[in-house]
Amino acid sequence: MKYQHNLLPKEYRLPSQSYLGVYLLIIVIILAFSLIGWNLIKNNTEYLKTKSFISEKNKTLNKIYLEIKDKKPDYESVQELYAEVEFINKNLNTPATDVVVFLNSLEACVPKEIVITDMSPKKLDNLNVPFTLFGEAQSIDDVNKFVGNLNDSGKFKTRVISNKSNTISEIPIQNFVLECSYKL
Repeated sequence: MKYQHNLLPKEYRLPSQSYLGVYLLIIVIILAFSLIGWNLIKNNTEYLKTKSFISEKNKTLNKIYLEIKDKKPDYESVQELYAEVEFINKNLNTPATDVVVFLNSLEACVPKEIVITDMSPKKLDNLNVPFTLFGEAQSIDDVNKFVGNLNDSGKFKTRVISNKSNTISEIPIQNFVLECSYKL
């Protein structure tokens, strides 16, 4: 073992090696804790930013879900509409539908100058049977126009049975009777 002795004045001497290790250990521990603390602060800051970002996006997503829910019809109403459409489709070829088509065709042929006062037979259960229309018009031309509309529609075959001129309150009126047959 060698004996060493430091002859330098105390202010220029290095601390003894036993203290040097302790000083280095303290510096390393302080640096380690500083790095750990800095990482904790940095990670916590990033965590809070990310948490607020996710919270904001969740609010936006919830708003979008509510808008979609408001715009999307609920399942029950769609099922009700579907059932109604199915009911209509099943009943399209029923006799009542033929009557509606008949009345729509007749209405489309009636000019505004014509008033239909009566129809015989009143019951429209058999549309293959000829029927009679009674009505009034302002002139014979209006009656002829009505007959032409019926024949031109392709749904009716019409002929004039009678046509009489009357005067009501000094206004000339044509009373007419038409015999019609409907083509299904």
